[in-house]
Amino acid sequence: MFSPVQIFWDTIVNKRWKIIGRTENYDKYKDSNYNNLKIVFGLDDDFRLRNLGTGGKNKMITIENFIKKDYPKDSDDLLAISEQIWKLGDLEEIERKVSAELFVLHIAINVVGNWQGDGWHGIVRDQAVLIPYITQTLDKLDLQEIKEAFQEVISMFPEFTRFVDDKLYCDIINFITNTRCKVNDERLNQYSEEERSRISKEYHEKMEKLEEISEEQWSYNAPKEGWEPILNYIKF
Repeated sequence: MFSPVQIFWDTIVNKRWKIIGRTENYDKYKDSNYNNLKIVFGLDDDFRLRNLGTGGKNKMITIENFIKKDYPKDSDDLLAISEQIWKLGDLEEIERKVSAELFVLHIAINVVGNWQGDGWHGIVRDQAVLIPYITQTLDKLDLQEIKEAFQEVISMFPEFTRFVDDKLYCDIINFITNTRCKVNDERLNQYSEEERSRISKEYHEKMEKLEEISEEQWSYNAPKEGWEPILNYIKF
């Protein structure tokens, strides 16, 4: 016999297993002995068990759960860690489940990884959910110049902007990035053509500055192919 073990439920999410029944009024602590469950985590041949609950509460997942001697050492290792963290849920759920330090690491990996793929415009356009967390993350990585340039870019967005992937956000992106794009939101259409052109021009100028500063830190020609700030953060 061995202790109950819980694994990430990818098999259900990916529809390889079917949910064939549900228990009404299910109490995970009483009915499944949740406090004594353990979760399997780790990478490659380094798998470990973590107790899921103590006294009815989950134990916080920390950065130490993923770090060991000489690991992570490069971008592949960092991306593998972030992939494991994404299995915990969306960003709000992840923030509840992991330590502040591990959450910063997760955001940092996604920002640098996406920047190396599509630049800052790609992040702003396609990764809106990351934006509310970026300033704090850059501050923790001690990337003050990039942080200030990023804040300048975000300052160009209307006050009513919500950084979520919805129709309004798509409208705002079109409004700021390309004056030829039609927008539907009435608040955006209240701007004159001259004012919209000024906002768009200033946005692109600030974005260009942000890209130039980021290039020094995160390009493939930078130390550790752009991942040195994150690897240094782990050593704190």
